[in-house]
Amino acid sequence: MSQMREIVHGWALFCDGVSKHLVTETVQLPALTTQTRDFTPGGGHMGYQVGLSAVAPLTMSFSLINRDPETMALFGLATGRHRTYTLVEQLIDEMNGDAKRRVVTVIGCLNSIESAQNRSPDLIGMQYQVGSVHTYTDAIGSTVVHGFYLKSNRRIVNGVEVTAQRNRILGI
Repeated sequence: MSQMREIVHGWALFCDGVSKHLVTETVQLPALTTQTRDFTPGGGHMGYQVGLSAVAPLTMSFSLINRDPETMALFGLATGRHRTYTLVEQLIDEMNGDAKRRVVTVIGCLNSIESAQNRSPDLIGMQYQVGSVHTYTDAIGSTVVHGFYLKSNRRIVNGVEVTAQRNRILGI
C-alpha cells in the first residue's frame, strides 16, 4: 500500500528566534549521510564501504533577499557561540487535507556569508551557511523523525533513541 504525500504548504525560517519569513528566498536543510570507510578485504578484488554508524558533519544553508544586519551579526561570534536556526513547515495531506507541523531545528555556528552578485535593478541578498552543528532535530507533529545530539551522544530515529543501549554500556 502506498503512502499519501504530504505537501509543504508554507514555511518560515527563524534565525536565533527571529522570523525571516518575509525575506527568506531558499533554505537547504542538512543532508543526512552516514560516515563510511572504504575497505578491501585482504586478497580481495572488490572494495566495500563499511558504515561507521556515525552521521557525517551537518551543514545548513539559506539565502535572504536582503542584506539583513541582524542575521549578518550572527557571523564571527566567539568559538562555541552557537545559535539556533529553525525551519517551520505546514504539511498538508493531499488526500484528506489534514495539516501537520514540521519543525527542523539546527544549532550551530554561522560559518559563512556570501554576497550575491550586484545587478540593477534587483534584490541583492546574501547566502549563509551554518556549520559546527551539534544539535539537529526534525519533528513532524509530536514525533522526532531524526534527532542527533553531539553533547549527549544521543540519536533518535522515528521517536526511538537508538543509542540508548550503547550510551548505557559506555556510561555516557
